[in-house]
Amino acid sequence: MRRKLLLLLLAIISLGCFADSQPTDAERRANLFVYNGMLFSIQHFESVTSQNNTVEFCGWTTSTDLSTNANKDAALADAQFNAIRKVGEISIPETVTAGVTYNGVLQGNATYKVIMLRANLFRAEDSGVTSQITKITIPKTVQHIESRCFDKCENMTEFVIEGASDGSSQLKEIDSHAFLNCKKLASITLPNSVTYLGENDPLDVFITIEQPKLIRNIRV
Repeated sequence: MRRKLLLLLLAIISLGCFADSQPTDAERRANLFVYNGMLFSIQHFESVTSQNNTVEFCGWTTSTDLSTNANKDAALADAQFNAIRKVGEISIPETVTAGVTYNGVLQGNATYKVIMLRANLFRAEDSGVTSQITKITIPKTVQHIESRCFDKCENMTEFVIEGASDGSSQLKEIDSHAFLNCKKLASITLPNSVTYLGENDPLDVFITIEQPKLIRNIRV
């Protein structure tokens, strides 16, 4: 039975068939900005008015000075430190705004879609902290959950992907070990847009694959 279920899953998505793809820290810090106490890294920018501008969500920070690489590295570390120590229910925003300047002159405010969640962002493993997060909701705009993003969120009982059931979610890739050691997470509903699950993802979790007129519960 287990083999049959896995074969059904393989017909829909690829399980660890190619390497995870995610920004390096150097790439991440090149275009950082802070919005409402949250840290983001620009992944794509077209124009102030474009609807195709995108960012990676990097966590929560009290830092505001991103003028040097040292300050950017400190902000990235602070953002992860705070993310790991979040308590209760967490929601990631769908869009954020940031001012755009050229030669020191403000050109306007651009809107960015949140499409990526940073690697190791909520990873409590090896942090000396017991994660107190119970529920995480991510927006339908997220396309990529990077490796070990939720590693050892051991008190998380619910993970919600907005748009997973109605076809509006844009999630495509979940990298290796993203849900490792999430011991209380009983199930995840994935949209049919997902094409890649990294190694051991999700681990010991029931997945519900949403497809038109078809729902499959699969343990991998």
